[in-house]
Amino acid sequence: MTTSTQTPAGWYADPAGAAQYRWFDGNVWTSHVQPSQQQASGGCQQCGAVPAIPVKLHGHIGMLILQRFLTYRGRYCRDCGISQFRNVQKQLLLLGWWGFISFFVTIVNIGQNLFTFSRLRSLSAPQNRLANPAAPGGSVFASPGFAVSVIIALVVLVALLH
Repeated sequence: MTTSTQTPAGWYADPAGAAQYRWFDGNVWTSHVQPSQQQASGGCQQCGAVPAIPVKLHGHIGMLILQRFLTYRGRYCRDCGISQFRNVQKQLLLLGWWGFISFFVTIVNIGQNLFTFSRLRSLSAPQNRLANPAAPGGSVFASPGFAVSVIIALVVLVALLH
């Protein structure tokens, strides 16, 4: 990353787009980086925006007999957090159901993630971004996982009624 300008040496927002600062020695960008003040003081880990809150999302992969528990932690603004929620929830809805215990674990995880989603939605609009936010992703309702979830719910409902 070479730049020829009259800019004095110092810490500047990373031109690569990361939510951090990079040292410019007056001639070239160096490999020395540090977290932005916003990030260090509680900004979004993805884009550096504020306000941001600590987030914990739960994933699960059922494998008939085995199962895998997943936890996603981070500090996110409203937009980046909702993007992360959508990614985790889509995977959970597609892969979480496959096993007797996994069926119930998935139901609990959906509830926990929806609670986190409501906390993220209540945040005000992100301010002072230092980098691009996470891609918003498509709706959870348009994902294959949602279709799988509806089919599983119908099969369970029919089984309970007979």
